[in-house]
Amino acid sequence: MVSYPSLVGGDFNEILYMSEKTGGAPKQELLIENVRNVLEDYGLRDLGYSSPRFTWSNRRDVDLLVQERLDKCVSFADWQQLFPVFSVEHMEFWNSLPSSGHLEVVLGTMEARLPLNMWEFLDSPFSMEDMWVALFQMDSFKASGVDWYLANFYQRFWSVVGEDVSKALANQLRTILGYVIDESQSAFIPGRQITDNAMVSSECMHALRGKLMGEKRVSCLLN
Repeated sequence: MVSYPSLVGGDFNEILYMSEKTGGAPKQELLIENVRNVLEDYGLRDLGYSSPRFTWSNRRDVDLLVQERLDKCVSFADWQQLFPVFSVEHMEFWNSLPSSGHLEVVLGTMEARLPLNMWEFLDSPFSMEDMWVALFQMDSFKASGVDWYLANFYQRFWSVVGEDVSKALANQLRTILGYVIDESQSAFIPGRQITDNAMVSSECMHALRGKLMGEKRVSCLLN
């Protein structure tokens, strides 16, 4: 079994569903189901596609034309965590189809801002100790949710309501905020202040006012 994020792509020489074929004799459902079962047993998921619908053609006239989606990309769940934004495109050029009868399949990805070990950290379960520490980090008289119960209530009755305390989630997220929020975001991140934006703007305007004689400069506001 593969122990690292992996993807498999290419000509599978078989469809996964009856809807992936048009023309010709119908496929045997048992053969199609066997292919689906193999993918399921190994934890592989079809990544889908963008048009056109089919990737192979027998290049015959309309009456004898057979088209199928034989070319696919499938991956394990950890690959999709590493590349949460991806696309699978069937490059359309039926008028100049290669002799193989297959369209080119192109995979595009955008790497996750979060390292794989951080995803594993987020997926890890909370312990009672984690929640206890988080609760007693809170001010006793600050509301902890929409139910209007103060933190003091949960602190006093921890033995009864301990498992319902959710502040631990905020503590866990705090360790990875720097990976998922851009460095230009100045608010809500430990060590950054929203007033930093005002300071940067002031410095920029000061620099513009101090320009050399005859030198042209321009300022732009990007929102």
